[in-house]
Amino acid sequence: MTKINIVRAWKDPAYFASLSVEDRAIVPANPAGNFGVAEDLGAIVGGRSGSVSARLAASCTNKTSTCCNCTPTAER
Repeated sequence: MTKINIVRAWKDPAYFASLSVEDRAIVPANPAGNFGVAEDLGAIVGGRSGSVSARLAASCTNKTSTCCNCTPTAER
């Protein structure tokens, strides 16, 4: 079995299932391990909330101009 076929067997469960019993036996364990996902990832939502300008203003390092749509702060 070639290296390409071994990697394909790791990545493609349908391909792995189509292999003969002998071929399955010679496929080494995936070095990344088995990391099966137990949760439905379609239901997970992430990211930042708020408007774009609020996010830009929060990350703005130049508080003396309006480069990031932020309100300039007074010098202290």
